[in-house]
Amino acid sequence: MCLNNLGKNFFIFCLFFISCFLQGCGGSDKGETEQTSKAIIPIAFSGENSVTEAQKLSITATAIGATSYSWTISDNSIALSGSDSDTVSFTAPSIDKDTAITLTLNVTGSNASGSDTFEIIMNRKVSKVMIRGLVTDKPIANAIVTFEAGTDSQQTTTDAEGNYDITLEIDESNANKLLKATAIGDETNEAVEFVSLLPAAATLEKAAGEDGILDSNDEFGVNITNVSTAEYILLLKANNDKEITSEKQLESLAIEIDPQEKLELAAVIKLIVDHPDYHLPESFQSTLDFITDEQATEIYVFEVESKNPTALNNVIEEIKADDTLIGVLTPITIGEYLITSPQYYSSSSLHINLLADNFAKVSQSIGAGEGTWQQTDNGISIALTTPIKSENISYCTDEYSGDQFECQETITHLAIELIAMNDRHYDISYQFSGIKKDINNQYEDKAIDYYLPSTASLIPVNNTIIQTEAKLHGNWNIDDFIDGPHSEPALVTFTDGGVGTAVISDEAYSLTWQINASQLTVSVPDYEHTTTDINGIETLHIGLTNQYWFIKQSDVLSQTISLSANGKTSSALFVKNQPNLAFTHEDAVGGWLFHNGRTIYRYDLYEDGSFIPDWNWEGNPYKWSITDNGEMLRERERCDFTYDGKEAVSYTHLTLPTIYSV
Repeated sequence: MCLNNLGKNFFIFCLFFISCFLQGCGGSDKGETEQTSKAIIPIAFSGENSVTEAQKLSITATAIGATSYSWTISDNSIALSGSDSDTVSFTAPSIDKDTAITLTLNVTGSNASGSDTFEIIMNRKVSKVMIRGLVTDKPIANAIVTFEAGTDSQQTTTDAEGNYDITLEIDESNANKLLKATAIGDETNEAVEFVSLLPAAATLEKAAGEDGILDSNDEFGVNITNVSTAEYILLLKANNDKEITSEKQLESLAIEIDPQEKLELAAVIKLIVDHPDYHLPESFQSTLDFITDEQATEIYVFEVESKNPTALNNVIEEIKADDTLIGVLTPITIGEYLITSPQYYSSSSLHINLLADNFAKVSQSIGAGEGTWQQTDNGISIALTTPIKSENISYCTDEYSGDQFECQETITHLAIELIAMNDRHYDISYQFSGIKKDINNQYEDKAIDYYLPSTASLIPVNNTIIQTEAKLHGNWNIDDFIDGPHSEPALVTFTDGGVGTAVISDEAYSLTWQINASQLTVSVPDYEHTTTDINGIETLHIGLTNQYWFIKQSDVLSQTISLSANGKTSSALFVKNQPNLAFTHEDAVGGWLFHNGRTIYRYDLYEDGSFIPDWNWEGNPYKWSITDNGEMLRERERCDFTYDGKEAVSYTHLTLPTIYSV
């Protein structure tokens, strides 16, 4: 077919137009193909999906073909390391509850990209311990038991037998805080509010048995009882009614509790809870509320004993026989022990050494003895074949003739009954027995009938406070430094190298000293002193050696038990010497407390220079003043002679026991 030029040109134009149109459409299809064919890079993660607070976690991504990485985290406060690499890491922050977070990873490569997420749980750092215990006085069913440590609190309920199980998870921030367990009775035991103060959860976690369960064999405080409640109240009292915040504080205060006072308070609770004839006073909400009020408790005890003098003692014996209240006691074995009442400064103290082959040595304030010891069902018994003899003469009356004769007090036996125990000491009751022996051997021996049981703490010497040389360096006033009645304190200086000085009655002597474990030994080789025995025979002693064990301690004051070379024991205070410290009139005015043996006295000093002791049975006025050198002088007024038919008044200096608290 032939076309003219016009037709030919038109045909070419149409072909060009169609070609252009087709090329335009074809170009658009090619671009879309290039976009939709860009590859997706698959991502695989490796690493733990949980982390504990304060721990570091690393996550690695495998993304074949990826050339760039970009990690982000859902919690912007957490800093990422390696956020532009295949491995990212971070340290989990402190948290107060388990928390979920998300890591997001975006990757790109040559004509490829990918994105994925990784979920992580951040767990609290906790001390976890399962506790199995008992709420009892009698078993308290359906009691609500609450454990508190700082801001953590968990609850459970006792079964019909008073038993409970609970798994505690205590946050790291509270893991070293004491655990306080409280049990509240239901409507059938409305008076019940018991408390037990336990060591910190971190400590209990380590103390749990091989099965991971903490029970009363591991920590007796998991039994929440009338006894633990009484102990809690007395601990607060010893701490000036402030909550106890550390295990060290708890341990040091526990030894200050009077075992008899604890038993009496526990007996009051048991009477109210168990015995139908006794009830909680109407003005109180619970037993805890009630025994916190010391005055109300004293009135209640007086009323109980007025109606039934044996009621409390009978209940105390019930408590002592109940293992769920007192615990199973570990027998006393071979070792060196102190018997003392740390809460009563200057109370009687004993040193006992139980040796192999049942040989025993006993020292107390009047002397030392030796004999044999053996375990009993509830303690030990010591028979002194070499008895402890008093250095003082007393007078006895022959029951047949009525004659009086000079006699000597002789201790022949010591019985110790275990009441309770903790990691540091036993609560005990101890009693001497003995005779009064005619020193001229003319009359029969007379049994001593005035020794009564005493409650105290029995402390292994290894459990007393360990001293360091740095703590002892300096000047100290030490009372009962020399053997003798009403001896003045000595000013003792401890210096480097185990040497020092002792100023005794204004005369200075050189001394040596050393620390062996918990025992401090002080020797003054040149000090001479004379003792007189019951027959008036004097003995010259050259040298003085005292051993000390520290029972209580603060920065400026320590309470110790001392043992002299002649076998006598005493309670001795170490008081940091502060030469610039002096009384002022303003300091002295007010109420003062002081300890004399087991008795705490009070007297009030008034602005006008008079003072009234609560033990002023004579009814005579007393005076006080501050000397020029800042010492407090206390005087007693008495009418002691007559002149020209008139009574004359004299003021005589009165020596009073050491005051240690205001």
